[in-house]
Parts: sequence; structure tokens; C-alpha cells
Amino acid sequence: MGITPIGLVPLVTYDCNATCSHCFYRRDKNSPALSAQMLADAVASLRTPLRWIHFSGGEPLLDTAHFYSLLDAITPLHRGSIGIDSNGWWGQTPEQARQTVTELKRRGVTCLYLSADSFHQPTIPADHIVHAGRAIREAQLPEPSCLVAMIAHAACRDAEVLNYATRALMHHLTTATGLPVAETPMRLLGRATRLPRSMNNAADLPNGPCGDLGCCVDETAGPDAPQMVWLDPMGNVMICPGIAIGSLHTDSLQDILDRYDPQNDPVLCALNHDGPQGIYHLAKLNHVAPMGPFADRCDLCFQSRRALQSVYPHTLTPAACYPSPVAGSAPS
Repeated sequence: MGITPIGLVPLVTYDCNATCSHCFYRRDKNSPALSAQMLADAVASLRTPLRWIHFSGGEPLLDTAHFYSLLDAITPLHRGSIGIDSNGWWGQTPEQARQTVTELKRRGVTCLYLSADSFHQPTIPADHIVHAGRAIREAQLPEPSCLVAMIAHAACRDAEVLNYATRALMHHLTTATGLPVAETPMRLLGRATRLPRSMNNAADLPNGPCGDLGCCVDETAGPDAPQMVWLDPMGNVMICPGIAIGSLHTDSLQDILDRYDPQNDPVLCALNHDGPQGIYHLAKLNHVAPMGPFADRCDLCFQSRRALQSVYPHTLTPAACYPSPVAGSAPS
């Protein structure tokens, strides 16, 4: 079958200087950093050029010197967009923010997305975002940059309060920086599934196909034809956080894409044919089905995958994508 994605999301590290409760990943202070050689080899192996590469994490700019080495490794190989998701911690002073953005632009970065909302700001001071945002605006990067605000899922017990605070913060930050705001709906993956909930009207088994996987940069597609893939520091190639389709330690990225066929893997086959309900029924067949209720299809899929990890460890990996449930996360 094979696939030809148009975008790549390198996860630079699973480490972060924030501990946001909505994050896809479990923070790992011992996480390795993505190897510049691994990333360069992956991009060089591709027959069809990527339209975009968008760095994420963890916090991709936690070690700026290492991040610059990643840019230096791929800019000779890639002519498309290069973007970054960041929490803006490096905007500690106006001068530090300007130096960082100048260096990123010089090394080929075309846009920056700064996360700012009720989840990030308890850790990252808002004035850091102001300094970073103003530096981005002044640098006149080739493509639009923005502030990204995570909007709490309706199933979250405190969603109304969180979203009111986020929108008030966004009004302040967009006025101070001149950057537009992109509101992003929370997806119930990773740590987000541990947030306290209020789900009195939730359906037991949300129905429908998987239509967006772990989408990024507005690309959406199902498991039959993913439009983007993720690459993590351990060499996992994923079509959604926690759904691996190969490892760069054994195959090139192009080889992994060439042999991609959801029919050859029980998890992918179930997801492709029956959507998240297929993953749930696979968990039920293996006597590990989660209890529910489930807020939506993403929640159903993730909780079922987390329950199936020990059954399909090569596909449902890495562990950083599957933080365990914690007390206080059960529906009320």
C-alpha cells in the first residue's frame, strides 16, 4: 500500500520545563534529545519532498544549542516550511527573545507558534510570551506565526472557568504582541485523560471513524492515508501519539512509509475498519476493555489503546504517550 505524507513532526524531546495537565505526553526528565543525524537521515531517505517540518515536544527549545544543530542538519535537505511549537520560556528578556528568534530565522525557521493558555501560564510567565511574541513580530518571519490557545474539552469539570481565563489572557497577549490567536480544541490523549470530568450525558461508545489522527498544522486524514507522521527521540515513527508504524533503528523512513498497510497490524486494522470502536472491541477481545464512559471518539480510542499496550507493545509505544490514570480523573 504505502503512504506519502506531506508533513513531518519531529518531537525533539519528551522533556519540558512545564507540566501542563492537557499534554499528549508524560514529561520525561531523562528523555534523550532527537539526534541530528537520525533526523537528517530520515529526511534524506524520502523520495518525495515534504511540504513542511514542524518541531514539537516536550519543549523543543529546551536546549537551544542542540536545536540549532537539528536545523543545520535539515536545511540543506528541505526546502519547505519549518515551524516550531514552543511555550516561549526563552522570552525571559526582550534581548534574549530577539537573539533567539534572529538565530532561528537565520537557520531557516519560517514560523513560530507560541502556546499560551490556562494550562501553560501557571508555569511560564505571561511576560515571557510578550517578549517572545514581540520578537517574532519584529523578525517578520516568512510565514504567519501565532499564539496557540488550548480550549478545554467540554467534558472537563472546570472547562468554563479555564476557557474564560484563557480568552482573557489571549486578549492581553494579542494586544501586547500583535500576533493573532489560534484556538485549538483539546484532544483527550495522554495526560488530558487524567483531568477531572463532568460527563453526565456522555455516550458509552462514541461512534464514527478516526478522521484526524494526531493532526498538526491543519492536516487531517484517517489511518488509511495519514498526511503526516511523527518522529520521536527514540526513533519511533508514529501516525498519532502512541501509534508507531516503525523504528528508524531498523529501517529508513522511506522504507517504513513504503510498507505501511493498516491491514498488516491488528491495531491499525481495527482503527481503519471500525474507528475507535474497533480499538475498544479489540481491547474487549483481549479482556482489557476500559470502563468508560467516554467523552468522544478520541477518548475512547486512547483509553482502549492504553489498556492494550501490553498486548501490542511494538505498535502502542512509547510509554511516554501513555501516562497512567490517576486518582481524581474519574467521571463525576
